[in-house]
Amino acid sequence: MGKFRASVSDLKPKKKVKKPAGFTKYLIDNKTHIDEMKGWLTYEKPIKESERIWAVVPPASGLEKVLQAFQAATDSPLELCLMSYFHFVSGYLLKGGVTYGSEELGDGFIPFLWNIVVADSGAAKSFSVTKLAKYSNVKCNFLEVASGAKFFEHLKDLLDKDGYALWFLDECAQFLKGCQQMGHPLFEIKSYLLKMYSQDPITRSTKKGGDLVIEKPVMSILGMNTVESFIKSIDEESLTDGFCQRFGLIRAKPDPEREIKDYPLYNYKEMDGYLIDAFKKIDELELNGKNFWFTKDAELLFKMGFQQHFSKKIPGSFYRRNLFKAFSYAVIYHVILGKENLEIDAEDMAWALRMVEIHLNDIFLIIGTDVVDDLKKKVEHTKSLEKRLSEKGKNIRPSDVVHSVRGIENKDQAIVVMKLAGIIENGE
Repeated sequence: MGKFRASVSDLKPKKKVKKPAGFTKYLIDNKTHIDEMKGWLTYEKPIKESERIWAVVPPASGLEKVLQAFQAATDSPLELCLMSYFHFVSGYLLKGGVTYGSEELGDGFIPFLWNIVVADSGAAKSFSVTKLAKYSNVKCNFLEVASGAKFFEHLKDLLDKDGYALWFLDECAQFLKGCQQMGHPLFEIKSYLLKMYSQDPITRSTKKGGDLVIEKPVMSILGMNTVESFIKSIDEESLTDGFCQRFGLIRAKPDPEREIKDYPLYNYKEMDGYLIDAFKKIDELELNGKNFWFTKDAELLFKMGFQQHFSKKIPGSFYRRNLFKAFSYAVIYHVILGKENLEIDAEDMAWALRMVEIHLNDIFLIIGTDVVDDLKKKVEHTKSLEKRLSEKGKNIRPSDVVHSVRGIENKDQAIVVMKLAGIIENGE
């Protein structure tokens, strides 16, 4: 998490070099984000590990066959094949030019997914994508690029030629990091992606061809990475201002009931028996040009889910963006279930909301565990310090926090922690 971790987790004295306050200074200049971090400090995980995966899998679906295959023949965390399958299904929708709308939303929205799965080293992260690609009629056709110009050119060519773009980005942390560093060859891609997420046209000026425009830029992205590398690559601005918030996060943990020692070889033949029909229902559907419409019951269920989950106290910006993924997931579940009608109903939305709840849970698992827990300790130590000083008739000062709370190096950092502890009000 780059500067973020440097500011709230790894604040150890350095010889000679004095690093800036980074995340703490960013928080002190942005009142709203102080409030968001207070949300992180009070968030509680809502889902039990034993219930998380199979709760989002419709019985007798192609998705169930995929999970059964990987469960029977590998020790790979099931989150990897789950998200890989969603990735390919989203590709079917993009290739078909599928759109959706509703009475309140309006019309013409394109369903897509941007997800990142983080797993332990050695979890065979890319295996699920490689294996499912064998049976999918859409492919991960977007290749790695080294600059904004190449990104624009490649995307335009694919949309013109194939009609869709599907990107699997292994070890995605370095790409995200490059997108966030001004002056980096990848930095320009960040602005393209932000516009793409909003389904706005993207433009590139060239010397020979003038202004080039992609009117409807869209792609689905599936990134995978180790936990440690991913956390180090997110900076504070992306965390609070929105770039990384556009990606749904999933934490893939090892299954204690499927130990690596029991799988010296993956049984490919057994897997093929399950996977041969994984996309059968979807292949049989006519998706080209379809415009799906959310029923009033589906919209009502979304509103109920939005209000229900909001009590979990996850920061608002993360929350809203993740809840709105439910619309794309609902369309995906509709086709996974093999439904031929154009109405996205409450059943589709119910499955989608279950999936979104996993995203909300895993945001905390990934970001909260490594960063927020450490910040909680600093806040609690600051509260204890205030209490001790108060008992002596003294008011706590930022300098007291710097001298007494481990990991707080300067006044900026002390003020942020005091705000998070409720000792100083925002705006003071």
